[in-house]
Amino acid sequence: MLKYIMKFKEGEILVMSKIFLLAETGTPVIQSVDPGDFARKIGTGLYAVYQYLQVLVIPLALVVMGVSALMFIGGILFHSGPTKRIGLSGVFMSLFGLFFFWGIPILIGVAQAIHDKIK
Repeated sequence: MLKYIMKFKEGEILVMSKIFLLAETGTPVIQSVDPGDFARKIGTGLYAVYQYLQVLVIPLALVVMGVSALMFIGGILFHSGPTKRIGLSGVFMSLFGLFFFWGIPILIGVAQAIHDKIK
C-alpha cells in the first residue's frame, strides 16, 4: 500500500511525494525506468551541478590566487623562503584547479567519443 505524504502546489502543478513502503505481498513497489530516460535525467542533473559549481569555483579560485600572489610578493619583499613557496604553490594550485574545472567538459566529450567508437 502506498501512502502519500506532503501535498503542495508549484504553480499549477500538484506535486505529490510518495514513500515506498512494502506492499502487502512483501515486495517493494518501485516503478521501472527507461534507460534512455534515466541517462537523459542524469546528464541534465550533472550539467545543472556543473553550472552551479561554475558560479562558485571561478570566483573562489581567483580569490585564492590573489591571496597567494600577495603572499608570494610578501615573501619576496621580506626574504622569506617558506612564504614564497606557499604563495607560489597556491597560485599554481589555483591555476591547476581552474584548468581542471574548465577541462571537465572536454574530458567527458572525449570519453563519449571513445564510447561511441567502441559501441
